Amino acid sequence: MMPNPLRVAFISRPTLFSVRGGDTVQMESTAQALRELGIEVDILAGYQKVDYSDYDLLHFFNLIRPANILYHLKRCNNPFVISPIFVDYSYFQRYDKKGWRSLPGKILSKWTMEYLKVLARYIVNKEPIGSAEYLLIGHKAAMQKILSRSGHILPNSYSEMSRLNKEFLVRTPYTVVPNAVSLTHSTSGPASTRDEKLILCVARIEGNKNQLNLIRAVKGTDFKLILIGRAAPNHQDYMMQCQAESTNQIEFLGELPHHLIKEYYLRAKVHAMPSWFETTGLSSLEAAAFGCRLVMGSNGDEKEYFGEDAFYCDPSSVQSIRDAILLAAEADESQGLKQKIHNEYNWPNAARKTLEAYRSLST
Repeated sequence: MMPNPLRVAFISRPTLFSVRGGDTVQMESTAQALRELGIEVDILAGYQKVDYSDYDLLHFFNLIRPANILYHLKRCNNPFVISPIFVDYSYFQRYDKKGWRSLPGKILSKWTMEYLKVLARYIVNKEPIGSAEYLLIGHKAAMQKILSRSGHILPNSYSEMSRLNKEFLVRTPYTVVPNAVSLTHSTSGPASTRDEKLILCVARIEGNKNQLNLIRAVKGTDFKLILIGRAAPNHQDYMMQCQAESTNQIEFLGELPHHLIKEYYLRAKVHAMPSWFETTGLSSLEAAAFGCRLVMGSNGDEKEYFGEDAFYCDPSSVQSIRDAILLAAEADESQGLKQKIHNEYNWPNAARKTLEAYRSLST
């Protein structure tokens, strides 16, 4: 049996804290909920030096960044689990650019594209690769090796696990651990504060989140759009394009602390994030908890979470996004979805399921 209290290291990408995303929230919130269950958790980013003997178990996040994981596996013998957060960027890459610049995403495999992105992050951002093995075996083989060696897989949905099974040979046991929102704050506000013409989008500004097509969809309507989030690294050109195509209907607020974002969730009628791909869309989950109607893409795992309580669109079609916004703006708040989020998609529940997976390694 593992000693009690269990000591766990959460490990993820080098930019986990400098470029915060949904994975950052997932790791921090799960860690806090596990600590409340008596588990000792440290959160580590990238290639920092680790005394692996301090931990009974390693918990990796972001299978799509396998070089970072292989770096640690080469240096330790600890049992480990993985939360894949298995985003498929190939949808965005196929439509990213026009003309000759779109050719790589159309003619190269998505795994070759991911391999080239790792090399580009090394050249442009000086982000270490950290694993000679990764360079030798390639992106997909590295992911397969990690999945095969893992003691347990913790996808955020059955849909995500199904996608893993289509791409890889997976014999490792798994437990679905739902993504979640914090229930430590009130998600209710006076009905009079809801602006029927306000559309909100809370996300890093980057191509995969598709804010540019969202801006195009809102232009020419009587809606207002507020974008909360800063440009992701290497997406400054995309941000500039979004700003260039904006009108006085569009407002960019940059990155805001969470307690201020809450006020916008309570004000907006619709939260729209027509991403090319999401495993969940944490801000959509949070917006729904505050009573926003939802517009989102449908290439990822969103439907398992939101079912018929969201309005789905084709991310490549401005008209499809606009139509979804119009439908969402006319819809009533989904009390059923709100209750489901409170009952199922909370961090204590995610922590309990995570702990069950940890304990399965010792049986």
